[in-house]
Amino acid sequence: MGSKTKRDLIIGSTSQVAQYFGQNTVRCSSRNIDDKIFLENWNRVYVCFAEQRTSLSEQIEFKHFFYDVNFHKTKMVVDKIKAETIIFLSTTELWNLCSGPVDLSIDYNFRQNYYTDSKFMITQEMKKRENVIIAYPFNFNSKFRSKYFLFGKVYNGITNKEKIELGNIDFRRDLMHAKYVSKQLEKASESIIIGTGRLTHVGNFIKDLYRHSGLDYCEYVSHPDAGSQNNRVENWNATMSTDYSYSQLILDTITEMK
Repeated sequence: MGSKTKRDLIIGSTSQVAQYFGQNTVRCSSRNIDDKIFLENWNRVYVCFAEQRTSLSEQIEFKHFFYDVNFHKTKMVVDKIKAETIIFLSTTELWNLCSGPVDLSIDYNFRQNYYTDSKFMITQEMKKRENVIIAYPFNFNSKFRSKYFLFGKVYNGITNKEKIELGNIDFRRDLMHAKYVSKQLEKASESIIIGTGRLTHVGNFIKDLYRHSGLDYCEYVSHPDAGSQNNRVENWNATMSTDYSYSQLILDTITEMK
């Protein structure tokens, strides 16, 4: 008898990127991992779960969530899983005090909070593993983004034609759709920063989404706190330029909101 073909696995079945992998990829929730998952020998395992509610990352009562999930649970999973290759999602927030393009040759330089510190700790741990590929994605979104995040709130508002309130959106991000990120993960053969190399103005992007959806932005969106300053202005982006254009970002986003 021939040897059994090893399968691919995503741990973090509700994550955005998990929704865009092929149907043959096995998915499991990080909240309740069946013991059978740890008995099988896998080909590629994608570790996509994290506590990433950054709005809570400086509140002491939520500290344990970040370290329990982002460090202790992630380490436990990687220690127990049997795989040829493990692809771990870190974050480009580890360079959030840098200015301009970043790549893997640049030392981490980040504003410390429970999220960035816990991701730094586990990323350093993953660097010790020979079979681990570390992926550092910039900002990505989709219809699967939680409505408690900015873009989840926007997508929900457009899809359901509901009026929403937003704060300051006069800032820039290296933005992608989650579908693009999943494709980069599937073909990754070494640690990589995933980005477009382009800073997109968030306010203009949101307005374009409303325009392409046939909705009057001013009718559906208000800014009661528009005068407040955004304390997470990003001016760093991926070094590489890609063929993932702004028009493709708009198309990917609008298509799944119809």
